[in-house]
Amino acid sequence: MTFSKRLTVLMAHTLIAASMLGCASNRPRDPFAQGLDRGPTPGTLHMMSRLLIDQRQPEKAEFVLQRIIAEHPGYAPAYVELAELQARTFRPDEAIATLEASVANRGKDPVVLNNIGVLYLQQGNADAAVDAFGDAVDLDGGEARYWSNLGLALAMVGRDDEAFSAYRRALSLAETHWNIGVARAARGDGEAAHASFETAMELDPSFANDVAPMGPPTASVPTP
Repeated sequence: MTFSKRLTVLMAHTLIAASMLGCASNRPRDPFAQGLDRGPTPGTLHMMSRLLIDQRQPEKAEFVLQRIIAEHPGYAPAYVELAELQARTFRPDEAIATLEASVANRGKDPVVLNNIGVLYLQQGNADAAVDAFGDAVDLDGGEARYWSNLGLALAMVGRDDEAFSAYRRALSLAETHWNIGVARAARGDGEAAHASFETAMELDPSFANDVAPMGPPTASVPTP
């Protein structure tokens, strides 16, 4: 074979090879292979963190949740889950900071704001709780638990008239008087608490079967 013929054959093979490479690069890759290249989704990591919590490995769960927040700052459930874990391990300040980071990164969310309010109440900071619950009801006025929590916070700072209005968005009239009585008892106003309990029992005699709580009232945390 002459040199010119060999060159023609070589060029032909080169063009064929180039064409084949081009076709290969344009073909969709195997979906399984593509999946192997991707990292775990935030939902997958969140599920992993819950499994670790169930297995009583909170430190590892916290590491996973912090990874989610670092890599996917818009994934709301990670903030809520991490804050709950921090609160359960007696770190309320860290829990509040985590939820406030959610607000900073994602904007205001009623679930997050409600949970911030609950943590403030647990710390005895009812004034800050009023602000958080107030923001929550501004964003989602249809959620009864936010109104009930706002009523509790208002009652704890002695703003009983406003508490009454907030409670009535979520509770019956008898339940409202009973809950205000609980808050009055918690803040040491026994006479006013007794009057509230009496009114509740007059409106609904079934309350006579209940024992007026003597400990601090608690707020409600909805599922994110």
